[in-house]
Amino acid sequence: MSPFSGSPNSGHGLKIISIITVAYNESENLRRLKQSIDGQVVPHEWRVETVLVDNGSHDETRNVAVDLGFSIVVLEVSPTVAACRNRGIFESNGDIITFVDADCELEDGWVKQVIDLLGEQDYVIAGWPVSPPSPTTWVQLAWNAHWVNKRGHHDQAVTGERAMTLITTANMSMNKSVMERVGGFDESLRSGEDMNFLLRAHHKGIDLRASPLLRVIHHGEPRTLKQFYKQQRWHCSKNSFIKILLTSGGRHGGNAFWYTMMYTGALTATLVGCVMAAFDTPWWLMAALPLCALVSSPAMVIAWRAKQFPLLFQLPILYFIYGWVRMCDSLGLVGIRKRSWRRG
Repeated sequence: MSPFSGSPNSGHGLKIISIITVAYNESENLRRLKQSIDGQVVPHEWRVETVLVDNGSHDETRNVAVDLGFSIVVLEVSPTVAACRNRGIFESNGDIITFVDADCELEDGWVKQVIDLLGEQDYVIAGWPVSPPSPTTWVQLAWNAHWVNKRGHHDQAVTGERAMTLITTANMSMNKSVMERVGGFDESLRSGEDMNFLLRAHHKGIDLRASPLLRVIHHGEPRTLKQFYKQQRWHCSKNSFIKILLTSGGRHGGNAFWYTMMYTGALTATLVGCVMAAFDTPWWLMAALPLCALVSSPAMVIAWRAKQFPLLFQLPILYFIYGWVRMCDSLGLVGIRKRSWRRG
């Protein structure tokens, strides 16, 4: 029997939707999350179960979660978030399993929309990219535009393989039967466990659905370039990308790999050109053109899809940082990863 095949708690005569949150030093954010859950309109035949998995916090996360009335609060100290997610699944009793980050806030109607999408289904995973809070910064708006439009312009529901890049564990819901079939998250991965899980689910015939009706606000989105750099440094993992490439047979994860390789070559050419220009002719600065094209070309595509002209100038900066971090990771220059990019 699968460790994720526990039978739902039917003692209340109601179906259960389990909202699982993995937290590390998130005591300041839990109240907002719990209030947004408590304010949801829940269909009369359903009830909400909240599960908090604390990954070894040094603050009052567990005590705050208990005081706020989380249904289940457990401690799971692990070097990977995937292990904490699996612990949350094991502890939960839901007919529907959902994941929401501790620094998120559910918009009105979220629970009902999840139940409408999954309540009568067998094998479905649903989600949508999280939205930055208001007021937003240009960093938040630009990266959100990239995330929503990188596989095409999406302002309505997307299904199948195209939905894969629009679903993350900051806003992911599924039937309990999905876990029984897929087998949980890969605990060997430092990051990218959500994409790996979605790939395995897709290969097993699980229906993937990305719906803009599943609105979640993410208050932890990087507001500055420094925060964006720290977040990307935390997320990058060449081992995760390699596993995604192998799992998908090269169909997914390749863009990040090839972008990193081209970025490394283009940056090297740029540096060589700058050195040569200092000793020879300024024409050597033309060597920087491939790097400029590399960060500008995808920005043009996203700006056109999103119909947002400022992205032409904003996204190249973020793509440069993205490439730099992944180049450093591929060269083994990224240090030990902490449990959270925001909290040590």
